[in-house]
Amino acid sequence: MRHGKGAEADAEWLKAAASEEGFGEGFFKDVLPDKPVIPFHLIVVYEAFRRLSAQRPSGFSAPSKIPFGEIVCYHRAVVPFLCLEDFADQIIALDDIYIQEVARMLEQRNPKGGQ
Repeated sequence: MRHGKGAEADAEWLKAAASEEGFGEGFFKDVLPDKPVIPFHLIVVYEAFRRLSAQRPSGFSAPSKIPFGEIVCYHRAVVPFLCLEDFADQIIALDDIYIQEVARMLEQRNPKGGQ
């Protein structure tokens, strides 16, 4: 899915395809905003986080954090045009949120107290 100018064409194509398949006008209303605009640097950071997530060591009960060395190596190899400190801070912030969400989901599945 493209963002910016190309996103409008994608959204129109998806709406037309949904209409042809018999879905109502509001089918994509909540899923596709009219004009999604995501700054380029955030797309780059999200893609980096997605790829770096595959490098995280897996623990026995939950995933571990992405190693800082992996973040630095990815930065040097793929996005040297970004400030390393800002890039690392953004990846670490996304990773912290991911780890917290996984912990929350695991707690819901296996609440303490043996339920």
